[in-house]
Amino acid sequence: GAKTVMLEEFTPQAALALIEKLGARGYTVVPARAGCGVDGAWETGNISGAFQMVMVVVIADAAIADRIVEQAFKLLEQYTAIVYVSDVQVVRGGQF
Repeated sequence: GAKTVMLEEFTPQAALALIEKLGARGYTVVPARAGCGVDGAWETGNISGAFQMVMVVVIADAAIADRIVEQAFKLLEQYTAIVYVSDVQVVRGGQF
């Protein structure tokens, strides 16, 4: 089956390189403008986007997704980042 891996972070470049290196066929980067978590509510007010939080969404084969998660933890432990994983049913499987 397939899995969705979502990474929320400020510096996605290293994670994107990792995702490509591990064989995922694609990803989507989505800006995260506001949220609330254990540290309370936050909102980006930075016009330049220099400190923009993003969400990276990857849908991949379960084995690739597991490798991404395993290596992402090593990569992201020095940053403020969140990793989500869930099973997903892909309707157009040829795309992934």
